[in-house]
Amino acid sequence: MSENRFPINKMPGKYRYFKNPSRNSSQNFRGQTFETPREYQVKGDIRLGYVHNSRIIFGILLKELVRHLLVCGSSGAGKSNFLRVLQIELNRLGIPFIAFDTSKLGSRFLKHHMKDLIVLRWGKDFFLNLLQPPPGVSQEEWIMVFSEITTEVFGLRTASKLYLLEFIQNRLFQNNESGDLPTLHDLSRAFERRLKERIPINERGYINGLHSKIKAVCITLKAMINVHKGISIEKLLKYPVCIELVGIKSSEIQYWIISLIMAAIASYREARPMSFGSLRHVFFIDEAAHIVGAGKSGESFVISCIRRLREYGEAIVLADQCLSTINDIVKSNTYTIIGMSQTGQKDRREMINVLGLNSNQAQMVNFLDVGQGIIRLGGRYPFPQLISFPLVQPKNLSESKIDKINADDQRVKDLLSDVKPAGNMDHLVLSFSQGIHQYTFDAKPESRQNLMFKKSEGMLVDFYNRFDIASTVRAKDLGLSASASDKIFKYIEQEQLAEKFSLNLTGGRGKTSKFYTLTLKGYEAISKTPPKKSGGTGAMHFFLERYLKKHLPSKGFSDLVIEKNIGGKQIDVFGIYATLKIGIEICCSTLKTEYLNFQKDKDYCDLVIITTPDKKTKARLDKELYKNIEPCRKLKTCVVHELLNQPEKIILY
Repeated sequence: MSENRFPINKMPGKYRYFKNPSRNSSQNFRGQTFETPREYQVKGDIRLGYVHNSRIIFGILLKELVRHLLVCGSSGAGKSNFLRVLQIELNRLGIPFIAFDTSKLGSRFLKHHMKDLIVLRWGKDFFLNLLQPPPGVSQEEWIMVFSEITTEVFGLRTASKLYLLEFIQNRLFQNNESGDLPTLHDLSRAFERRLKERIPINERGYINGLHSKIKAVCITLKAMINVHKGISIEKLLKYPVCIELVGIKSSEIQYWIISLIMAAIASYREARPMSFGSLRHVFFIDEAAHIVGAGKSGESFVISCIRRLREYGEAIVLADQCLSTINDIVKSNTYTIIGMSQTGQKDRREMINVLGLNSNQAQMVNFLDVGQGIIRLGGRYPFPQLISFPLVQPKNLSESKIDKINADDQRVKDLLSDVKPAGNMDHLVLSFSQGIHQYTFDAKPESRQNLMFKKSEGMLVDFYNRFDIASTVRAKDLGLSASASDKIFKYIEQEQLAEKFSLNLTGGRGKTSKFYTLTLKGYEAISKTPPKKSGGTGAMHFFLERYLKKHLPSKGFSDLVIEKNIGGKQIDVFGIYATLKIGIEICCSTLKTEYLNFQKDKDYCDLVIITTPDKKTKARLDKELYKNIEPCRKLKTCVVHELLNQPEKIILY
């Protein structure tokens, strides 16, 4: 395998895996067959790779991804690596996604690149009741969708669909006396009871066909679907999630699950206002021919979902080995198509046809290297372009490691808190020995856990009473050794009782100190009421507001108010300095919108100061301000330690 891609694990920084390629690399031995674009023509929010024979990064816009993406390439061409690049980029932009792993474990290896990735495994920490309607969708509507997809995926007749719909509505739900939502195991048992009765032969034929499929699902999935209430779809859409279906030997059942999840999200989105092109969420589906294959006659229900999802901000990234196996309807409704190395002549011809390659460009299809692909957009730059994708080096993650990570992840606990398991089943074939795995806050014994919390309780109270003290000073004041304080701080971070950040508030070179601010969980642990936040979001922003209010009076400020409302506009910190009205805006991350704060504040203040936590953020802020507003005497920018130590130099000079 060629190693002509650029490894990201050696690059510093969280997302600095796009390294300028060498012009003397082995990629540049062929002649120019693709026109080199201008940088602005292919610049996008989501970086995909490098334009061949150049240092230009090819990217797509968020509004382009919402019109879906299709990537095809033979085994070993680099599809999985490309999907990892795309997932990291979405995480960088804060776009949640769901990736389905069906044939091999892939997305879990990104955990060391994306710390907030959630890995859910079927039967361990992923549970669904596929008869449960999504929020805002009626039971009758969802049962129609369930019947449609079940008969379509399993290849049953239309009459079976109508019978399944009627059976669930009239027999399963009406005869349900427990009050809980029935499970698929209940449906299988209801079919068995019906078969024991004297029924017409045509009805027996419908039941035999349906029961054979539903029973196979129950035997295969067992505990995963034996729940009255499963994981909330609404919560699942908030996070980057990898759902591992590896181990389910039937690909038919795998893609039945994926189809129902997609339909549930489509129904959930349809019950809410449209987003009109703004990207909300992304699906990743590998081996997509099982769902949108060319062999499926007409437009299936899932394909119709794909067409509708764009209107609700749901993007779909499809990957498969063969381009010729994908339904033409899907290819015509996909904005971005990427073709990688193909081995079959039929797929190569299809790739040339779909990408619109000329005779010279078509020759490159036979010589594509690992990690290279030809991309074509549906509009903005409608010319095929050869690009090279950076290499994302995967890192193995064992089952025991994921068990520990999920046990400590509050988001996983929150997802599983909605799950309501059904009782153990009396059917011998469908019985299972264990229910849903119940996570605890730690794998240690409870007594040791309580002891650790008691040691940390005094520290949490001190966070509440003295929010502005650095961690080293705090540990010394409490009489703790370095090792003892490190254990307490580590426990507090793991339990998400407080949020940590580093700041230089003295101005000394390299002298950053660690500060902690309580989370909602931390306030609850010590039975305290959290203060109200009315302004910017983020723990650091809230901390700096309180810190400035407490320490600026010693530097000549008076009448300091947090979130001062003047003229309908809230100013982070407002005060008086030598008869001047000073408005202080704190910029931690909102660089591109700070100029709007200045334009709103300048009419009510003699001077507006925008302060940042560090010099790097200040340099980026100055660059953004220079783009949007003219230099003005009413505006000053500074690092927060400069404002705390020498405010007169900023205000009076």
